[in-house]
Amino acid sequence: MTHNAPLSPRPLSELTDAVRQRVLTARALREHGVTTAVANERCRPGGPWQMPLPGVYVLHAGP
Repeated sequence: MTHNAPLSPRPLSELTDAVRQRVLTARALREHGVTTAVANERCRPGGPWQMPLPGVYVLHAGP
């Protein structure tokens, strides 16, 4: 476990209004138990997420 790993991650189903827009920061994802490695993997070409700016994730693949 790293110092960034939350002790008791909140499920992604409990996301705030920002997530309803499907945009989260890396910090917010870590708070929900999603590691940077997992987020980056989901942002690979053909993956379900996008990273328009460093540390900002869009949780869908479309425009």
